[in-house]
Amino acid sequence: ATSTSKRIKNTFAPDCDNEYFVPATLFSLCKYGFPFEKLPKEAKKMVEEYSDEYYKRCTKTGEKTKFPSPMFTPEAIL
Repeated sequence: ATSTSKRIKNTFAPDCDNEYFVPATLFSLCKYGFPFEKLPKEAKKMVEEYSDEYYKRCTKTGEKTKFPSPMFTPEAIL
């Protein structure tokens, strides 16, 4: 259970048609190139919480994850 809201109004990604973002769409937005630093504080928190859950499900036991992961940087290969 998290205290963070489950959606946030899009006031920061003018090129995106979404009126609201949920954690999964924020995660995808960053994954595909939106700069994590440009997210509002609440949105960053949503992405961090979502990615924690995502990596728990999607990484092998013992595998280390770092956040923001390399895929959240401009150097990421998409």
